[in-house]
Amino acid sequence: MKCTICGKEFGSGANCQNCGTDRVTGLANYRGFDPPSNSSENIESSSSRRENLHQTVDNEPKIVKVSSMICHACGEIIPADSKFCPHCSTSLYVTCPKCGHEYSSQYPACSKCGTNRQKYRDEELERIRKDILKRDREKKKREEWLKTPEGQAALKKEQDELRRRAEEAKRKRKEEEDRKRQEVEQETKMFNTIGLIVTALIALLVILGLLIDMNK
Repeated sequence: MKCTICGKEFGSGANCQNCGTDRVTGLANYRGFDPPSNSSENIESSSSRRENLHQTVDNEPKIVKVSSMICHACGEIIPADSKFCPHCSTSLYVTCPKCGHEYSSQYPACSKCGTNRQKYRDEELERIRKDILKRDREKKKREEWLKTPEGQAALKKEQDELRRRAEEAKRKRKEEEDRKRQEVEQETKMFNTIGLIVTALIALLVILGLLIDMNK
């Protein structure tokens, strides 16, 4: 395809290989565009298109919304709201691993906090690797120490302490169960006593009623 500014072959890059015009301006209507043969007409039409980007309504400027952009990886024209390039599948935006800000993937550092994402990830991986190595060294050191008489004595002491704690927890659970069972038994006895008292009062009232009837 030919550049609308210089009339020569545009090339496959993001800018014209002859005059350096960007791809959107240089190719204009991307599909099926046939630029005029006269280069002066090309320059004039290109200038008019730039001027039309700012339309006036009632003498007030109105910015026309851009509906396309250029993929920074392959240089193809793609929709402006793209998250991935439909031509080369490149992810157009990345999230900063430090502050969470989203920015263009063509830049190595975050535009908000300045963190280089690759350097940050490398440092995180290095920190994780060092932590793993440190835990491995500590584990091996403990295994070797447990083979010594002091280590075996300390291990036996730890096991005795764990056994003591388990027995203590078991004893407390049993005491709690006994306490709850006693509370239930006391409540049952209290309800039974109340029932006997109520029954005795009812019987007493019946007897009093009979005595009153006999006296009449």
